[in-house]
Amino acid sequence: MALLDLSCAFDMVHHVTLLSILSQRFSATDQALAWFQSYLTDKYQVFTTDSTQSAPIALSSGISQGSGL
Repeated sequence: MALLDLSCAFDMVHHVTLLSILSQRFSATDQALAWFQSYLTDKYQVFTTDSTQSAPIALSSGISQGSGL
């Protein structure tokens, strides 16, 4: 049995580049492209240790931990 782990497939993909490729190479338009764009834009990451929390950091690549595309 062969298992394929795609959990890291989007870890290093730059959001703008991915959206451009989806639009130009795969002709994703309107609703499909808007879905990807809404999923990838305006995402932030916060680090927490003990009771201290960092300032939000904008994500320009990868996807939020605990989410799946």
